[in-house]
Amino acid sequence: MFEGTLDNHADLTGRLGLNPGNTQEVVFAHAVARWGDGADSRCIGDYAAVVIDRDGSLRMSRSPWAAPSLFYVSDGKAAVVSSIPRPIFAAGWPKRLRETQLAETLFWIENAGDEHWYDGVRRVPYGTVVRLTRRGVTTHEWYDPLDLTPVRFPHDEDYVEHGNHLLTEATEAALRPARKPAILLSGGLDSAIVADEILRRLPDQERLRSYTFVPLAGYVEADRAGHFSNDRSRVEAFAAMHPRLDPTWATTPSAMTDAGPISSSRAPAVGASCGAWRAITRATHGRCGGECWHVRSCRNFRLPFAMPCAKQFTGERPT
Repeated sequence: MFEGTLDNHADLTGRLGLNPGNTQEVVFAHAVARWGDGADSRCIGDYAAVVIDRDGSLRMSRSPWAAPSLFYVSDGKAAVVSSIPRPIFAAGWPKRLRETQLAETLFWIENAGDEHWYDGVRRVPYGTVVRLTRRGVTTHEWYDPLDLTPVRFPHDEDYVEHGNHLLTEATEAALRPARKPAILLSGGLDSAIVADEILRRLPDQERLRSYTFVPLAGYVEADRAGHFSNDRSRVEAFAAMHPRLDPTWATTPSAMTDAGPISSSRAPAVGASCGAWRAITRATHGRCGGECWHVRSCRNFRLPFAMPCAKQFTGERPT
């Protein structure tokens, strides 16, 4: 079972000696058969996958940074795996709220492990392979952003060139499955760079819709030095430099769907931006110089540094 996208599908089919027309499910299954638990480190994309091995064990994995949900329960006799919790409860697992999770959430304590809102329901973490057998559960966290091989080039310009190359490569991969791409656009640097690159890669006649959350009417807040409370003026300035951009202003998430349908395999609300940033963060390995808040011209500005983070709105999607 495979849900998501393999950005390097063509590269994997070549390395595995497969027909390029094979589906992502088939390619991922062959990757696991060839490389075992090392398969995920060779697969670039946003995905969640379940493979039943010959010994009857369940191999569950999710890509790092962003991936569809994947939950599981087991009592030693039977197991249920699902992309959302509801089928787990429908199968008979008791639905008991985990009170400690509620308390941690009220204090904004983020749970980065495998526990979820309900007793006994586990979540496969990002960048992790979980193997479930009758003997128990083993976990292999293969991706650690703090333990990556450093990247070294002889000149500073080489980092810029390589970052631009990865930005282009990742944007093209993210656009490939998107029928109607869109982007969440703020007044900051990161989303503006990605929006600029998307417009470069789209056909000349195609337009890009952006969504920007703005304060409710009547909201007033004095901006502090180096900060701003309303992105609108900066997005309008960016749109003036990019005539094919169609800004949409939203005060609630429903405003995004009211403006028209979005079609993308990336996420319910985001088209192509996150795949690009995911590739950059992999390549730069945390090489970051901070964030610039004022960009005069993104058309002439090509990524002097990369933010070592990736953000994406995700939703529960049945597989």
